[in-house]
Amino acid sequence: MYGFRNDDDGWFRAGTIEVTTTVLVTAVCAAAMICWAVVPDSIGYLAIGRTALTRGRVWTVVTWPFAQGVSLWSVIDVAFFFFFARMIEQTLGRSRFTRFLALLTAGITVAALAIDVDGFGGIRLLSMVTFVVVVAMHPNLRTFFNIPFWVLGAVFVAIDVLQLVAGRDWRSLWLMLIALAVGALLMRSFGLADEYAFIPRAPLPGWLTGDPYATANRRRAKADRASSRHPTTARPGRRRSSPAPVVPIRPEPSLDRAEQAEMDALLDKINERGLESLDPSDRRRLEELSERLRAR
Repeated sequence: MYGFRNDDDGWFRAGTIEVTTTVLVTAVCAAAMICWAVVPDSIGYLAIGRTALTRGRVWTVVTWPFAQGVSLWSVIDVAFFFFFARMIEQTLGRSRFTRFLALLTAGITVAALAIDVDGFGGIRLLSMVTFVVVVAMHPNLRTFFNIPFWVLGAVFVAIDVLQLVAGRDWRSLWLMLIALAVGALLMRSFGLADEYAFIPRAPLPGWLTGDPYATANRRRAKADRASSRHPTTARPGRRRSSPAPVVPIRPEPSLDRAEQAEMDALLDKINERGLESLDPSDRRRLEELSERLRAR
């Protein structure tokens, strides 16, 4: 049954699966891999380049992320994209994330054509950029072996750079660096990591980037409505070891934009996983920001 769907939901349901932009892109990648196994020449009809455009394959400006075969690395690239893009989508909401991904794809497309990287395709660059953006958003995230994600990000980027240098593939190297630069500009423009003030903002209109606090505020408003309807019933799936600090939905102007974004990220983490999910440094920082709000 279809009804109103807010921006935290998927575009539609397929059985019990909420089909978000991330899920949709991942599913098309999987379908493209199967097509490659059946028709190996299919990659040539999806990859982008000046040759493809001169032959009338204008659809390649959209299909190039799906131009890849089946290998261990291609599967890892798709898995990484799904994991990290989903984190960005949960932060931005489906509409803003779709615009973010479309702008990132368009930027890489223009760069690939300008540098003349012929026959370019695959999800790898999108996977790498989303990975780096999430690492920038959450530098304290750690892997199962307690290795910071930023270390893995640095290692993966360095491996790609060394491979391209060893192969003297300067065009692909430039394309990768441009893709990372475009991702950094969009990250700042969409308010994903305002603490990196040295990264400039792309001059994008507000209707395109949207309100960076809309998703967080909508989630809190939804939680408040649910608690008001069922004041004595705990929400399923949520654990609270101690009460969360009382702060306004949107920080007051006594905090600057970077601190507002930091406060918002900490409150989202508490909202999703409880106060115990904060590490000691996060708790100290939250107390500092809360003190500033109470002292104004």
